[in-house]
Amino acid sequence: TQPTVWLVLGTVAAVLLTDRKLTRNTPLLIPSIASFIVAVTGLIFQVYFGDNTPVLLYLLRTVLGGGTAWLFARVLTERHPVLDWLACALAVLALAQVLPFAYLGLGYMAAGALAQAASFPAAALAGLALDLAQITPVPMTAVLCLSYLPRLLPRYPGGLRRLTPAIVYLMVMFLTEHWDLQPLLPLSLGGFLGVYLPTPGKATHRRGETGVAQVRLEVAAGVLAQTRQILLEVPEVPVDENALVTRAAEQACNGCPCRKSCSDSAKLAQLPGLLLHKPLLTPEELPLRCRKSGRFLAQLHRSQEQLRSIRADREHQKEYRAALVQQYQFLSDFLQGLSDQLSRRTDSITALYAPKVRIHANRPESDNGDRCLKFSGTLCKYYVVLCDGMGTGLGAVAGAGGLAELLG
Repeated sequence: TQPTVWLVLGTVAAVLLTDRKLTRNTPLLIPSIASFIVAVTGLIFQVYFGDNTPVLLYLLRTVLGGGTAWLFARVLTERHPVLDWLACALAVLALAQVLPFAYLGLGYMAAGALAQAASFPAAALAGLALDLAQITPVPMTAVLCLSYLPRLLPRYPGGLRRLTPAIVYLMVMFLTEHWDLQPLLPLSLGGFLGVYLPTPGKATHRRGETGVAQVRLEVAAGVLAQTRQILLEVPEVPVDENALVTRAAEQACNGCPCRKSCSDSAKLAQLPGLLLHKPLLTPEELPLRCRKSGRFLAQLHRSQEQLRSIRADREHQKEYRAALVQQYQFLSDFLQGLSDQLSRRTDSITALYAPKVRIHANRPESDNGDRCLKFSGTLCKYYVVLCDGMGTGLGAVAGAGGLAELLG
């Protein structure tokens, strides 16, 4: 019952506060609200429903509520492997108690998929999350760590790989003598699903000019992202409406023939800015009785025009700023994508075969422009290019060599 209440209240808070200026200016607002929801609901369940959960466990739940909200918010905005590992572990911990059908725990299924598709720290933390949930006496950390190791073998059968989590679980259960067959089915299903999930890429080694280009692209992407955040956090300066009314009063009184004998000029300059919100203001609606009210009303109408111009200019500036923020976000993502593409281009792919090409000239000259190129491309592609039709002689050799250097 309590997780359902947390889910409903957390969803409502996220929907109401997402993409708000207050949330952007206060990054810890959502985590604080999550901790408050867990603490208040825990107190209500203890007092009114007689829940016997220990207080220390409720404090741990409160900390986990705020920490989880902070973590998932950071995962959405920041690229960091440690945050991804922790998010996977918390997801498994949250799904550990979900059992829609008998012998089909979603926590075990997610852990089996992570053992096949995620990195080793993510798989280990997922096993630790299952051990913390205490839903089985079998040590799941050992099961998931051992399930990851067969992926390191160069030629591991695909069919056997799908069953690796279930096979390792049976081995660990036999060695520890803790018999629990409930996780067997969801681990097997998770293993089958994990094979079809994209695996994380290898760590990139930045070397030479490509590494320098990567660093520069990532620095430029970070600068653009920080500039975008600064533009989002710039506060909107309010319009000083009282100053516009004061200026209208000063301009009306400076050229007034009654200014020397008038005692209300100072009070006229202190009128509130709410007068500017009345477009058809009449002398009877003025708080003060001015002998030359027409002059003041004329200046006040000019101030109203100035206020409308200022507000229109502010709206245009807001639109320009929003467009600029979108452009900075696009450029930041584009530069980060270029950096990732450079890292993928530098990944060396070992070919499982070595093509051999033999060229026979059909002319008496021994020098010709026939060349064969073979090299690895991107996205698991291997190219074998035959350069033919260049002719014979030293010119053909130089042209074919230049083309080979360009393509290779």
